[in-house]
Amino acid sequence: MTETNLQQLALALTEVNAAMNLTMLHGFVAGLSTNPNDVKSDFVLKSVLGRDAISIPTSTLTAETLMSQLTELTGDVAYSLHHNDFQFVFFENEAMQSLTNVSDKCLASWCRGYLKATSLDDAWLKPTEASTIVSQIAALTNNFPLHELVNVSRLNIPTGAFDANITADEKMQQVEMMVYKQFRQGLPATVAKLYGLWQEVRDKNKGRSGASSAH
Repeated sequence: MTETNLQQLALALTEVNAAMNLTMLHGFVAGLSTNPNDVKSDFVLKSVLGRDAISIPTSTLTAETLMSQLTELTGDVAYSLHHNDFQFVFFENEAMQSLTNVSDKCLASWCRGYLKATSLDDAWLKPTEASTIVSQIAALTNNFPLHELVNVSRLNIPTGAFDANITADEKMQQVEMMVYKQFRQGLPATVAKLYGLWQEVRDKNKGRSGASSAH
């Protein structure tokens, strides 16, 4: 989708109370593209709109139009992930932002959208490398205890990084800030890693789908 089309979609979504904003929607679509299993369109629409699709109170956005746009966007995102050319969409202050300058709040919205998509696929509930790594995205939602991820972050803290006079709580706060910064900077690699981890499962599912349709 072009940037103009994305902004038109963002405007249409603002007409629906409880609907995702464009940033969260893009995270959601990235999550759908990463999921090993397809999600039924009814669940997709309800997640995006925050309500049953049949009750959309706007003349400019119908369920059919929205699903068509979501399918196009999902295809674009899946293609870019597959070809290592993924670009985030952060829409803030009526303009597109980069990962470098987007606010923590807007970034958290993208991550919540991604996690919403993963919650629609039970495969993430199983203890796998992917279900462990996705916690790094959860850590960026501002609703996750960062101290629980200090060990898994493998943070390389240089000797003398902390003032000898600070309390244990203050030290932990500083460590959590380091972990957050590391996860934020590493988000592109994390998303790419998760996409790759589920690639084999997605390919198998597509193979089964193709075989079923051939009979």
